[in-house]
Amino acid sequence: MLEDRSVGTALSPQTPSDRRRQRSRPDLAYADHVRPAAGRDRLPVGVHSRRVGRRFRRQVIREGPVVGEGRRQKHQHDDRCTTTPRAPPCAGLVVQPAHQTRGRGGRTIARALVAAAVLALALDGGTYELTARHSLAVAIWWMLACGIALRLWEIPERRSPQTVAGLAFAGFAALVAASATWAANAEVAFLEFDRVLLYVGVGALAALTGRRVDTWSDGLALGTAAVAAVALASRFFPSLFPTHNLPQFLPGTAERLSYPVDYWNGLAVLLAIGTPLLLRSALAARRGLARALAAAALPGVAAAIYLTASRTGAASVLVAAGLFVVFASDRWAALSTTLLVSVGSAGAIVVLLDRPVLVNGPFDGATAAAQGRVAAVLVLVVCVATGLLNHGLRIGLGHLPRPGRRAGLASAGLALVLALLLIAVSHPRARLVAFTKPPTTAALSRPDFVQMHLLSSEGGGRFQFWGAAVREFESRPLLGQGAGSYESWWAEHGSLPVFVRYAHSLYLEVLGELGLLGLLLLLAALGSALIAGITAITRARGVERTTLGALFAAATAFLIALGVDWMWQLTVVSVVGVACLGLVTGSARRPKREPTRPAHRGVVRGALVVTALLAIACEAMPLLTQIEVQASQAAARRGDIAEARTRALAAAHLEPWASSAYLQLALVDEQRRDLHSARRAIRVALSRDDRDWRLWLVSARIETKLGAIDAAKRSIARAIRLNPRSSIFNRRERDLSAHR
Repeated sequence: MLEDRSVGTALSPQTPSDRRRQRSRPDLAYADHVRPAAGRDRLPVGVHSRRVGRRFRRQVIREGPVVGEGRRQKHQHDDRCTTTPRAPPCAGLVVQPAHQTRGRGGRTIARALVAAAVLALALDGGTYELTARHSLAVAIWWMLACGIALRLWEIPERRSPQTVAGLAFAGFAALVAASATWAANAEVAFLEFDRVLLYVGVGALAALTGRRVDTWSDGLALGTAAVAAVALASRFFPSLFPTHNLPQFLPGTAERLSYPVDYWNGLAVLLAIGTPLLLRSALAARRGLARALAAAALPGVAAAIYLTASRTGAASVLVAAGLFVVFASDRWAALSTTLLVSVGSAGAIVVLLDRPVLVNGPFDGATAAAQGRVAAVLVLVVCVATGLLNHGLRIGLGHLPRPGRRAGLASAGLALVLALLLIAVSHPRARLVAFTKPPTTAALSRPDFVQMHLLSSEGGGRFQFWGAAVREFESRPLLGQGAGSYESWWAEHGSLPVFVRYAHSLYLEVLGELGLLGLLLLLAALGSALIAGITAITRARGVERTTLGALFAAATAFLIALGVDWMWQLTVVSVVGVACLGLVTGSARRPKREPTRPAHRGVVRGALVVTALLAIACEAMPLLTQIEVQASQAAARRGDIAEARTRALAAAHLEPWASSAYLQLALVDEQRRDLHSARRAIRVALSRDDRDWRLWLVSARIETKLGAIDAAKRSIARAIRLNPRSSIFNRRERDLSAHR
């Protein structure tokens, strides 16, 4: 018996009688060639194709190489199934069992749920807020606990690639949790541990439930397409969407498309991750309508990325599309589809180039509204035309021969030479020098800011952010200053007068916060997952290989973006990226040596359930603490001081190591004019975190009200030493100089 892993059906080898029937009846040759061995799913042999009817046509799908004789079949074939001269005309088809066709409704629901989850996370501001992130983590780990306890998923083998990657991520999470013992702020370190727990749970859920990777891929592609549609609609029809007061921490915020993620680079990277998944659907979806819709969505995705003016997103798209073509099972078909949607994307961008007010603002005038309505219609026309052309292209390519291996190598070499020439003529040395310079605001006054920013090479302060992370690593090379310590390190040792919380590079941030050991554990976790994905791709064939290649390309684009921006902290981007990484890792399954399960499998399953419950507890503690702090703040705003103090005390009892709860308690006591209690509370907060300049500033204010002027001077001096470039202290010094 032979096993076709792409459909999970046992197929019987061809018998001499089957071959005789094929020679006498060419129209049934393929049906007999892959007939099931026995059972209710067996196709009738020797029956005319019209009697097989609709059931046979539904069960024949494009999937990959046929298990059987392969290219050496000498019998005749139906010309209508011709694919290439070198392979059997129907070699791209396999038979789908009837019980799988009945599961299409469930897979459709699963696709819709995945897409809805992606859209919901994006609409919640990228799920950046603590309460939303912890709620998501609790839900993820609860699903894992229930699925493992109810035996819904198979536990990987001890030496499987999934286990290796999972242990590496567990080691990294353990180091992050342990860093709370030496970090200046144990609360922030614990929050970073919870963030890692969330992503470990997402990766584990994708790896365990990703047996149907095409369902996940379609759902993620549909979700990112929906995000792109919402983003474009918010620019074309801004009156239909709520106004978001995005903090003006960086210049150029208003001109760059950020909704619904509320960060332009985050939106662009999210759409870049979904691009290879949409390309996969445009190439290999079962239905022609699905292929046309996927191709039609890509020009809209490109237009949204252009409006973000994100160079990180543009680079991620190029890398992801190139890797998709490399790993696709039919590279020429993938290349033709990619080139077609690239032309459509260029057309959508040309539509925007002709409307500068819509791109660069101002967006609240009649001109922007008129240009938005016209651009919406034209971009929609371009999308529809791209979808129709892709449908026709897929039909036409089915009858054309594929170029040989030498032609493919020559094309790849030519593309590489052109890329190197493009880099050489773009003056890379001058661009590198420009990247290292501090950011300026000179380009903001240009009417073509978006276009010029996409072509510029200024780093936006990244060189300075990365340098601070390296200096933090040098201060403690082995274990670092502790998870979440970069914000306080930058405030004290940074070189630019701006507020920065993250190093804009996960790898350098981990190097500074967790030292060399943390970086090695992180690289081991990500590297093992990528190696497992490459292994799965090399073993796969047909559409499965194309799907895994698209997921691998999406995961690679995500890992590249992690190195140049704070995508790790933007939950929706990391959830989608980690899900892609988990899917390719979960597909690298080793063949079982024995059909029976090991005796200790129940113990392992029980240990995993307990681990999931502990993860839920770790996520629930900061979630409940944050809820109590927010309730205390709301009560203080409406004047209910007693309720505000009760809530602050409850938050302090939930997380005794958290400085935020005691800070809130100090502020409530200050508001009710109990200054001695406020001073005690702020001292407790300082004992939890003595590197936060804001706590010292609040302490100085309370001590001033108490009349402890010397203590207030010491507190304000400590605050200035921890954040010497703050505009608050610079303004205070200017006011004192003017008063003198």
